[in-house]
Amino acid sequence: MDYTKYPVIHQNEEGNISLRKPDIPGFIFMQLSGKMELEDYKAAFIKATDALEEVGAQTLLVEASKLNQTDPEGRAWLMKRHLPDTMKRLGRLNVGMISPRSMFQKITLNLAIKALKALGKPVDVKVCDDMQEATAWLAKYVDLTKRVNA
Repeated sequence: MDYTKYPVIHQNEEGNISLRKPDIPGFIFMQLSGKMELEDYKAAFIKATDALEEVGAQTLLVEASKLNQTDPEGRAWLMKRHLPDTMKRLGRLNVGMISPRSMFQKITLNLAIKALKALGKPVDVKVCDDMQEATAWLAKYVDLTKRVNA
């Protein structure tokens, strides 16, 4: 499924981070590539939580295969400040993520997921190898046959 055809609801100046709202209700699609700085984290994830809350959804599909570098301060902000706020607002969060190709980013992602599980956060994270696997995981939470305004 090509989620990039759906309308952009947020994009940073560099164009390496975007959020899209598919015509399938129940989730938001996020694309990450290149380098993410602290301000990128804040803008993208705050907007993602706002968009999820607006549509009454708890599921985020993240295409991160081209993500090369993340800011340690950004990761810390996401884990310590943003995710607790998101949990209060949404109740829980389901995240399907297409794994970064960068080995360092894979290791960092796996450590973050282990930390979330150890803290008992109401988050289901599935790291996938490709869009087909991610879409299959997404079907666990979202009716992919349903369309808005269909």
